[in-house]
Amino acid sequence: MNKRENTEKMASLGRMTRGMIHDLNNSLASILGYSEFLVADLEEGSEPQEFAKNIHRATQQIQDMIDQIRAFSLEKGEGRDQALNLVDEIKDIARRYEDMTDRQATIDVRSNVGEATASLPSHQFRTLIGNIIRNAIEAGTGAQKNVTISIEDAHSPVKEPNSAYALTNCCLQAPPLSPHALRIIITDNGIGMDEIILGLATEAYFSTKSSESAHGVGLTIVKGILEHIGGGLSIASTPGKGTSVTIIFPAETVRKEEPSHTKTEKKARILLVEDRNLVRDTVEKMLTRQGHTVTACASGLDALDHLREHMDSFNLIITDYTMPELDGPNFVTELRNDFPDIPVIIMSGDQQYLRDLNADLGTLKIKILEKPIEGQRLCNLINDALNA
Repeated sequence: MNKRENTEKMASLGRMTRGMIHDLNNSLASILGYSEFLVADLEEGSEPQEFAKNIHRATQQIQDMIDQIRAFSLEKGEGRDQALNLVDEIKDIARRYEDMTDRQATIDVRSNVGEATASLPSHQFRTLIGNIIRNAIEAGTGAQKNVTISIEDAHSPVKEPNSAYALTNCCLQAPPLSPHALRIIITDNGIGMDEIILGLATEAYFSTKSSESAHGVGLTIVKGILEHIGGGLSIASTPGKGTSVTIIFPAETVRKEEPSHTKTEKKARILLVEDRNLVRDTVEKMLTRQGHTVTACASGLDALDHLREHMDSFNLIITDYTMPELDGPNFVTELRNDFPDIPVIIMSGDQQYLRDLNADLGTLKIKILEKPIEGQRLCNLINDALNA
């Protein structure tokens, strides 16, 4: 096979993988949603509820593996695409890992930062933080694993200096700090690392775990993502006493103090547009369970007709990106002609679609939601859209 044929084959494989991930994320959206409903509705502590929890945890693990595939692929370097509140994201990632371990891991998130924002693919950030949390959980000893995450302004003094540990490996030196940067410290009280293991910690496929449980590329991916965005990474450890991983993350804004007011959860009048019956049904039930009033349409054309007949009935639109006849961006373009101010959430299981959309200057008052969808993430995004 010559070089051109190999390149074409790899490009074809990439397109096929992207399409498969898109379809898989649509299916995962329904599995996650319905398993959440079952966990909430079934008798607490019952065997059926435990089955539902296991389904939900397994689905989250599949989503985690998809994130790993994305981060390890060339997509890692294709640019930034989503505005993220990093503090909220870290809290959400910590909650998900607690859920995936059936609360056998306790993850304590402490922050002296009220809000920090950055623009990058959400799966990159989930992979970055998630890989370190997973390592910290697996390093723990005993039935209950304890992990602490500290979120600080990188310009503030270090509260828990690396000198508390016997060994330190500065794996990636951060460039000079930007005006806004975060210091994220993830600490466990597990088995720790000796000097040899610490020196190999970011090497690809190196692991101290058994072949059955080893991921082998976690910290390699972490280092690669931080290199790409201009961050820093150091690991400090003492054998038998634990490990502390410090990330220097270049944020775009950092608000040091917690806001004096609490956002109230607003109830919305939502028009939902989704052509896939199972996904539409899942998201509609998720929204109604959160107390919103929902009208669902199977196409953009039907949604536009309904909006024009009921002009004052909605204060939020949630639409899929990929739909026949009239896709999400064209639907929003038509929508803006008659309803220039109504906030819109566009959801998709394809990161490339969301990246293209985010690059469009016409995305004012548009929020982006990546599939598969979890209830709390959807709730937070609706609040952001209505409070904006």
